Amino acid sequence: MRSKKAEMDVEYNVEDEIVSSDDDTMSVDSEFSTASTVKTPRTVSRLKKETTLSRTPSVSSAKKPKASLSRRSTFSAVKSTPSMQKRAASKIDQTSDALSLYEKARIKLHVANTPDCLPCRDKQFSDIYNFIETNLRNQTGGCMYVCGVPGTGKTLTTRQVILCLKEGVNDKILSPFKSIEVNAFQVTEPHQIYKLIYKELTGENVSAEHAVTLLEKKFEHKSNESIVLLVDELDMLCTKKQDVLYNLFDWPYKKNSRWIVIAIANAMNLPEQVMSKISSRLGLSRLIFQPYTHVELEEIVRLRLEELNVFDMDAILYAARKVAAVSGDARRALEICRRATELAERDTSKKEGKSLNLVNIGHVDQAVKQMFSSAKITLLTHASKMEKLFMKAIILLYQKSGMEETSLNRIIETHNFLCRAENMQPLNRTQLLNVCCSLASTKLILLEPCKNIYLQRVRCNMSVDDIEYVLNDNK
Repeated sequence: MRSKKAEMDVEYNVEDEIVSSDDDTMSVDSEFSTASTVKTPRTVSRLKKETTLSRTPSVSSAKKPKASLSRRSTFSAVKSTPSMQKRAASKIDQTSDALSLYEKARIKLHVANTPDCLPCRDKQFSDIYNFIETNLRNQTGGCMYVCGVPGTGKTLTTRQVILCLKEGVNDKILSPFKSIEVNAFQVTEPHQIYKLIYKELTGENVSAEHAVTLLEKKFEHKSNESIVLLVDELDMLCTKKQDVLYNLFDWPYKKNSRWIVIAIANAMNLPEQVMSKISSRLGLSRLIFQPYTHVELEEIVRLRLEELNVFDMDAILYAARKVAAVSGDARRALEICRRATELAERDTSKKEGKSLNLVNIGHVDQAVKQMFSSAKITLLTHASKMEKLFMKAIILLYQKSGMEETSLNRIIETHNFLCRAENMQPLNRTQLLNVCCSLASTKLILLEPCKNIYLQRVRCNMSVDDIEYVLNDNK
């Protein structure tokens, strides 16, 4: 009778028992004492389980009387009335919608987020596609040199072409081929690229010397499968003998070769700079990616945000014009817009109503100032006219050759040319050496020690975009 009564109490007064936990403990102890006289550990654990099961409300009961609510349960019920829940949910939904739009915009503006279509690069896409497709159908090898300043879509366009070609293989329009992508930044020494290519091709890990021998042997016999090799950041593979570059450009034209090499670099005349034989190998298979204009940059950003009403159109145009005036780098435009989105989200979170605040020109302008407000930019902004021309000379040589390092002699020649172009008296070699030492003391440039001072290697210690931003802003 006692157990049935306890069960009915649990069934009718569930919430009262939750509040009065002390009474439950006493009732459990009394049940333990009446159930069995032998209190071994096994018996106690069994009795606890039985008591827990007996105190669990029955689910199979057909009809239950209305449970009496304690003070605590009554307060809980009043607190969560349907009307209050609806009002709270609507308020949360409005806030989460506003914040989720900013979050979606940041995701779409991320540089690593690859879009479904590539705007403003239809011609380049078609040229690369036709070049690879022709060689695949003819079962021949070939080489294409793709060049252009950073952030112009060279690598992304080539990857999209290879994906489209693989779809053609799946549809049985093209014969199967193997694609390999290597980046020169992945290796610490140019000859290690052989090891990376052979590993991607066969999955085996061998030394660089052995890898180049094995790769050369593959051209002794006719291959049954074409290989599309994408080599990114080709500038990093320059050596004294230039044997690495020569092999990469020479493999597609061997007798039994079916290798199709797509070489991507920043310098437009790298083959002519390093070796005349490479230039003759290339012929007309050369494609140049020009920097994006402000119209193209505006279209790129708008296509990414076409489903989100987060940006003011004038803000996108302002960001596009700012970037196009410096470098035409699409990645920099996306980074600025992404930072402007974060600033707009911060302003929205400060408001009481938290209504959606569009990203305006003020947010973009603040993002531009934050991205171009480092200590090095400040130092270069307040540098002398000759120091700025010295940095400009380094940038011109980099854009011409694609090499990050250059000799002090070549910088002096270019600096004198820039001075004459601006109707300024050129400095002598000693004065320019002092300018170089001044920039090196502020870590804007890095010098490689050499016995002959004028043959030492010089490289910039800041990005090209930052230097061009300062030089163009001071015009």
